[in-house]
Amino acid sequence: MDYDRYAKAILSALLKLEMEEPDLSDIWVFTSIPEDLIRELLGKGLVNVPDNVRRIKDNRRRRILYERKE
Repeated sequence: MDYDRYAKAILSALLKLEMEEPDLSDIWVFTSIPEDLIRELLGKGLVNVPDNVRRIKDNRRRRILYERKE
């Protein structure tokens, strides 16, 4: 599977969102990438998350998918 193109799409969505704490559903709306795949890419650290994003949440499951280490 070509994870790189999905990771780039997620990065692009995060840049457009301009939010410190976007939700998984926000990313899904911009990319239409299945939520399971978004979770997998974030979990494996394959997405170059922009500096302005502190945390990415999954509000439906009440989980933090990504949190910037200070």
